[in-house]
Amino acid sequence: MTGPKIAVMCETTIGYGTPQVPTFSTALAEHFQTRPIVFSPYDEIRPMRELYPKIDIEVIPLHSKRYLPPGRAEYVIRSAKRIDEIKPDLLVAFCTYTLPVLRRMRHRPKKIVYYSLESLSNYPRSELYINRKLAPMIDVVIYPEFNRAALDGGRGHMLGRPVVVMVNNVHPSSTSDRVLPAEKRNGRIIHPGSIAYEVTFAEYFLDERSQGYPLDILGLLYGQKLKDEIGGMKRNVRYLGVVDEKKLADLRKDYSWGIVIWNPNTENGRLAAPNKLFDYLASGVPAISAPHPQAAEIIAKYGCGLLMPDWTYESFMSTIDEALLISRSGRYQTYVDACVRAHREELSWDHQFAKFLTAFEAVGGLA
Repeated sequence: MTGPKIAVMCETTIGYGTPQVPTFSTALAEHFQTRPIVFSPYDEIRPMRELYPKIDIEVIPLHSKRYLPPGRAEYVIRSAKRIDEIKPDLLVAFCTYTLPVLRRMRHRPKKIVYYSLESLSNYPRSELYINRKLAPMIDVVIYPEFNRAALDGGRGHMLGRPVVVMVNNVHPSSTSDRVLPAEKRNGRIIHPGSIAYEVTFAEYFLDERSQGYPLDILGLLYGQKLKDEIGGMKRNVRYLGVVDEKKLADLRKDYSWGIVIWNPNTENGRLAAPNKLFDYLASGVPAISAPHPQAAEIIAKYGCGLLMPDWTYESFMSTIDEALLISRSGRYQTYVDACVRAHREELSWDHQFAKFLTAFEAVGGLA
């Protein structure tokens, strides 16, 4: 291909979480008829397993863990060196983790896009300084949620340039063509993603009163205590381990409901912009969600799930009870149909990427 050179920097292992990285990179490849290079830090816990045919993934070797300061410094130095060698026309920086590369590199791309997936409230105050210092270099900023765009855009001094809100849906409109009808669902409830006490309420799933419910948990477990207790679960609640994105997609479509819940005691938790909500909707799986603003707005608009009144265990269980009753009634198919409508009419990746292209062309594109 003879299109423009594109480089993408990210903090995650491709194929495990943060699907926006390969999806956005692939969309750029298709739009610009080129092969982006994605720089991904080495992760000894979750080695890269997934290959994407339209992008090149270059693993940056690290001698320290990627989230420790020495590991991040290694990533910045090595990535900046590769960018100076490649000289991309377009550079995409995912999350504040990668922003220091902009300061280190000597090459100046035609355009720089900052895809701010994580709330700055989740990071030390030093990250605010990094965002503010490097804001003048950035041409377009992407956030996954309106409240985060307002808050992080303001405190990171990013509001003086085009800002795009792209919800965390990486599935094309055509995904909903493969939705299973209500009668073919397994009657169970899925909760994928990292699992921890308090942060994602692992204690709710482990509570003795929950053990008779058809709940399946998938994802990384945080803390030895949680690992020990998960292994001792009995009856109906099951832990199915860690699976990659493709395997999870195969499993998800069979479920009757999917859970969305984070602890709202932090800004990052309260303003959750979860991949899993949009994964559910694309698969025609209605959500059982805590009242996070983005989820609440979508469920209220389309009727594609049930909202818990609050974040308490009592609300968690009473909403699951309601969902299980609906599953056994003729009403359930209307929830499935609402998921398909929400995905096709507004939330699919096609709609999200189109918003980016409009903003990108407004600043001149790669001309």
